[in-house]
Amino acid sequence: MFDLATNTLTVSSFVETLSNTVVSQLEQLRQIGFKNIIVADLAAIQYTPLADILNLEGLANSTVSLYNQQLASKVSAWASGTQGIKVFAVAEIGKFVEVAAKSDAVLNALGITNVKTSCVGGNVLNLIQSDNKPMALLKLVVDAKKNNMCSNPSTNYFFDFVHSAERIQRLFGYYSHEMIAALQKGQTLELTESTILSIIKQYNLGTPAPKPVAV
Repeated sequence: MFDLATNTLTVSSFVETLSNTVVSQLEQLRQIGFKNIIVADLAAIQYTPLADILNLEGLANSTVSLYNQQLASKVSAWASGTQGIKVFAVAEIGKFVEVAAKSDAVLNALGITNVKTSCVGGNVLNLIQSDNKPMALLKLVVDAKKNNMCSNPSTNYFFDFVHSAERIQRLFGYYSHEMIAALQKGQTLELTESTILSIIKQYNLGTPAPKPVAV
């Protein structure tokens, strides 16, 4: 993303190279015997705190949109012209992030109240960017623990500046499970707000995750 932001790499070149590489890797998988393949597209990183901090939302949005469109077209063409593939699909991570991040119904069902800042280090950056530097520094020193880690990660969409937190991770895991189950039956699972809400309700994902037994 930094190369794109500094024009070291053009969006079209990035998209063309990466999408062609994925198709090449798919063919390698087929040649060594894989018959069930799911390809992940790019997550909608324009919604991440990092994109917001660096003011790269527009660039990230156009890059992700173009790449995911080209990827879907190229891998679908590859799959339709390839023999021996039993199950093939694209996991739409980009659309998943967009639906989950922009839907008030989904966020409410998960108990998520913060989609803007990260749990880890989020407030540190807010303080650094503050116009009142002396006061920001004082707050950072006096309450370092609070500023370095949020009090309740379960209510955050993002755990750090790029990666989603616990409840979104769990949601995507259960969505993937349902998607694979549908594919095995020769069906598809449409990625919509209603689908996501149904999965949240089915697996009770608005509650804290069970913690592993201490060893």
